[in-house]
Amino acid sequence: MPVFLMPLCFTKKRSQLKVEAKLIQRVWLVTPIADDLKPFIGEEKYSIITACKTPQEQMRALYEFLSGGREIKRKFFESLQSHEPYIVKELMPEK
Repeated sequence: MPVFLMPLCFTKKRSQLKVEAKLIQRVWLVTPIADDLKPFIGEEKYSIITACKTPQEQMRALYEFLSGGREIKRKFFESLQSHEPYIVKELMPEK
């Protein structure tokens, strides 16, 4: 699992919180990501996300709904790679 998806687990380490904060501050294309996740989160949660006024508020709301298991987290990662590839590249550790 990519490092920046680990904040979605119950225990958050300091480095995971930093990554979550970076995603909340830097992701601007939240609505397209929410579009991709709509089959997983449903219409009501999608509406909550899109009703938020700023991308930061949208990301915070989206993060709250990513607790539905590995499949939604995988789809989130794929969508993030598709819509915000530069952020993914920056946050992925070099191997």
